[in-house]
Amino acid sequence: MLRTRLTLHPALWRVLTLLVLLGIWAVGPAWAADVTRSAGLGSEVDDVIGPGEIHAYRVSLVAGSDLDVRLESEDEDEDDDDDDDDDGDGDDGDDGDDDDDKIVAKRGPVPTLALLDPLGAQLAVAGGERLRFDIPTSGVYVIEVRAGSFAGEYELSIDGDPPERIDEEVEVVGGSRTVVLDVPTGSSVRIDVRRLDGETPEIVSIRDATGRELGFDIKSERRNRVRTFPVPVSAAGGLRVTVAGVEGGSGTYRVRAKPSDDGEDLNEEDEGDREPRRLVLALREGADPDAVASALGAELIFVGQGYIVIETDEDREGFEDDDALIAEELLDDVLDAEPDVRLKTPEGTQSNGVVLGSSLGRIDFDQQAALASVRAAVAHRRSTGDGVVVAVLDSGIDATHPLLAGHVLPGFDFVDFDADPSEERNGVDDDGDLEIDEGYGHGTFVAGLVLGTAPDAEILPVRVLDSDGRGAISDVVAGIHFAVDEGAQIINLSLGARVRSEALRGAVRYALSRRVVVVAASGNRGDVLNIDFPAGVNGVVAVSALDANGRRAAFANAGGKTAIAAPGVDLIGPYPEAQWATWSGTSFSAALATGGVATLLQVQPNLRPARVVRKLKRAARRPAARADRPLLGGGALDIGRLAR
Repeated sequence: MLRTRLTLHPALWRVLTLLVLLGIWAVGPAWAADVTRSAGLGSEVDDVIGPGEIHAYRVSLVAGSDLDVRLESEDEDEDDDDDDDDDGDGDDGDDGDDDDDKIVAKRGPVPTLALLDPLGAQLAVAGGERLRFDIPTSGVYVIEVRAGSFAGEYELSIDGDPPERIDEEVEVVGGSRTVVLDVPTGSSVRIDVRRLDGETPEIVSIRDATGRELGFDIKSERRNRVRTFPVPVSAAGGLRVTVAGVEGGSGTYRVRAKPSDDGEDLNEEDEGDREPRRLVLALREGADPDAVASALGAELIFVGQGYIVIETDEDREGFEDDDALIAEELLDDVLDAEPDVRLKTPEGTQSNGVVLGSSLGRIDFDQQAALASVRAAVAHRRSTGDGVVVAVLDSGIDATHPLLAGHVLPGFDFVDFDADPSEERNGVDDDGDLEIDEGYGHGTFVAGLVLGTAPDAEILPVRVLDSDGRGAISDVVAGIHFAVDEGAQIINLSLGARVRSEALRGAVRYALSRRVVVVAASGNRGDVLNIDFPAGVNGVVAVSALDANGRRAAFANAGGKTAIAAPGVDLIGPYPEAQWATWSGTSFSAALATGGVATLLQVQPNLRPARVVRKLKRAARRPAARADRPLLGGGALDIGRLAR
């Protein structure tokens, strides 16, 4: 039989696909949406919708999950002014309930909720406030808010529970066999392998769908069974667990995964500052990066471990969300796609910048109140962080500074993509905030404070931020992988964003799986409900700041995901060109905590990251102010108790 194949130029194919996916061609209700966003379990959205509009939310779900979607809405025609007294009786209608801020469904039209399966078929519709559904197969589902005749505000909450466990049976005849466990992204999974017959089982490896080999720790081993501690799932597509019989033996085994929802604080406040036309794509194991870029008519910029960065045509600027959606829908090899977004140092969001001190010196650094507060001198009687490698992902480091000299390892610069991660000025206001090079010196200052609490640690410098303190998420992801490969035991992230990135979350969780402790700043917006990303990723040591009185610093973010707090106001630290300075911010609180972790790992080098978080909290002192206690995790950092 003769078959004819139609071949289109990649750019034309991309344009035609764009038309289809955006609903210009009538291919089904899923792509008729006026707004399409990515979401996940735990997402909460506030938005406004107009008559006839459809807002679509794409959610990756695994088979067996229990989806629970709630919608609260308020028609724009409703009178929200509680002070109005339309009937003239002097009663404004206030019944005493302090619930004015809650949006509730009132009389009149309300939006409709709909659920579509991965192929676009409608599974369920709910006319009102709630939609629940048991997910039959794994894939990307679409939740639609359909306005109909409604116009106004709505709040959408997407919740649910992953399946309690996933079971697969595998027969091994010599060698090993790999089983795919369909577990949800963002969860942590306990792997349990039981012998049904044959030799004692062993777990050879655990990989995510991108092919990255994850670290795992065995919790118990017996003749009939082997179990792991929780393994963070770092990418969509599940886990590949390779099992074998000991000493090459054969057997039949039941492989069970028990996922737990990590309940991460992934606040999504805004879309972030985009890198124009750049996308970060997570690729399935075995995918060809060049072929993926070519199919999308894009230029391949960078190939990382399980992901690539591409740049689309010049005419696609401003269409990054649409092109990410196309990449996911068009190619099976793309597990996840997102715009490349910029993040920055927390100190870029507050007015108090660095202050150089001509009279400051090493004595001032060593004798500063912050080091006394965390009882560094007490810790150093037993541990100084000797030999512990700390990766500082920041604006670079001046390795010639007297405090740092001899403690800095060869690193890498992902901003200029070379092997020189030094601090650099460019004399340009890159972020348009009327300040020039305000991030210069940040990495040097952070590294110095790490050495303040761990004076014999080794610093691995990884430059991911420019001189204004900004950097692309793709560079931070690359920096995390570099740090893990170079043997870092701790990664310090004195940076953050207010937008969720699956690529960055995956990189952080990958590092955690490899027993690398990740310490991150909570942020400097004074928010007591949400901390910056990725500090809110489960397992990260999220650090807030204390003022000179031991209270939460007014600028410091804090909340339920905060692990610890450390001094963060008027700290003294090194600055490039052999200078010293004072600076305030959660970046520097994180640096003190990172050094504290280094002193702990010198004494107990095999601690899993989850154990490190627990030990930090248990060693902490209670905050000075009672009101701060629910916000600051374990309390105030005390490395004197931590390292004993």
